[in-house]
Amino acid sequence: MKPASRGSPRHWTREIPRYVANAQRVVVVVVLVLVLALLAVMIVRLIDP
Repeated sequence: MKPASRGSPRHWTREIPRYVANAQRVVVVVVLVLVLALLAVMIVRLIDP
């Protein structure tokens, strides 16, 4: 079986790991921002009774 060439309809299957890695990176950044925002809100609520 020959590897899929660039013009082949099956070419996108070789690109899946890159898309998954990018999606994982985006999810990690979003979760990190949400956790930091939650921490900031908790600190402000703790300081301001």
